[in-house]
Amino acid sequence: MVGAFISALALYEKAKAKYPGNGKRTPAVIISFDTGGVRLHEANAGLLAHAEIMEQIQFCRGKIPVISLIGSRVGCFGGMGFVAAATDMLIMSELGRIGLTGPEVIEEVMGKKEFNASDRALIYRTTGGKNRYIMGDCAYLVEDSIQAFRAKLAEVLALPLDRISSSRSIGNMELVAMQLERTELAARLKPKDARDVWAYFGNADPDAIPDLYCHEFLQKVKTAKGGDH
Repeated sequence: MVGAFISALALYEKAKAKYPGNGKRTPAVIISFDTGGVRLHEANAGLLAHAEIMEQIQFCRGKIPVISLIGSRVGCFGGMGFVAAATDMLIMSELGRIGLTGPEVIEEVMGKKEFNASDRALIYRTTGGKNRYIMGDCAYLVEDSIQAFRAKLAEVLALPLDRISSSRSIGNMELVAMQLERTELAARLKPKDARDVWAYFGNADPDAIPDLYCHEFLQKVKTAKGGDH
C-alpha cells in the first residue's frame, strides 16, 4: 500500500509538470477495505505498517484525493479502521461496517452481556453504514453493489480536491472539538443502543431505520450534522 501511494505521488508530480493547472490530470488513490485487522501477535509490526500508510496519506494532503470504500463482507476493523478514517472521504454501503475492535473480540474480552457478537442486528446498528452515516463518519451511503460504488466514485472524482477534502472525519482541531462534543453527548445521554442516539438527532421512528431501503433511508433520515447542536 505504501508503494501505491509513492507511485501515485510520483505520477502527480509528473502530471503537474506536464499539465500545469489541469486538475483533471491529478491521480487519486482509492482503497477498498476488507479487513478484520491484525492479529495480536502481529501487533507491533501491524501498528508500524498502519503508521507508514497514514504517513503517506499525510503526504497526499492538498495533492491527491484519497478515498475509502467499505462495503465488503468482513468490513474494516482494527488499526485499518484508523487508516480508513484518516482518508479524505469514506463511502460505505449499508452492509459495510467499520470499527476499532471487532464484535467477536469485544465479546471474548468483555463477555456476551457487554456485546453479543451473534446479534447481527446489533452489530449493524453499531458499526454498520447507516449508523456511520447518521453520525457523520461516512460522507456517502450507497446501495450494496459494485455499480453503486462505481457511480458514486465517478461523481466524487469530478469534484474539486478541496470539496473532497472537506469530507474528512478527522485531521483538524474543528473535527477534534466535534468529537469531544459527541463524547460529552454520550456521557449525558447514556444511550443503551444506537437507536437512542438516532432518536436524539430527530428521527421519530428509529426502530424502522434498519429496515429502510437505502434510497428511502437517505430521503428520510436526520443526521448528526443536521441535528447535533
